[in-house]
Amino acid sequence: MTRSDVRAAQDATPDRRWRILVDDGEWLGDPWPAIGSAKVVIAWAGQNSVADLAVAGARAVVIPQPRPFREQVVTGEALTAAGLALVQPTWPAAESWGPLLDRAESSTPDWYRWRTDGAAGRAADAILTVARRWPR
Repeated sequence: MTRSDVRAAQDATPDRRWRILVDDGEWLGDPWPAIGSAKVVIAWAGQNSVADLAVAGARAVVIPQPRPFREQVVTGEALTAAGLALVQPTWPAAESWGPLLDRAESSTPDWYRWRTDGAAGRAADAILTVARRWPR
């Protein structure tokens, strides 16, 4: 995906407002308000991105990036199987974005299944359990 691919998608969906979180190497300082308020979020299938989608309860189009161990492809398969996001194998053609965004916007993902509620507490408990067993 290139900046021109994004521009083409924007041009093909003039009724949509696009907010780009990373543009020409510049990152948006705090992406959370943009993710939380978006009608649809477009993201890669990395674990951090998917965790943010889950916590936000976002409607999403997810595009796995190629990785040596296919972890993003497998995550995309899990998202599809659970009905949590519309997963595309590659960046869609510009003319595909309108119908794709419409489908994503009308979806009702049940992100509860990703188990983000209480995740920080479960992580803290796991760390404490390991720490108590560690020799001093």
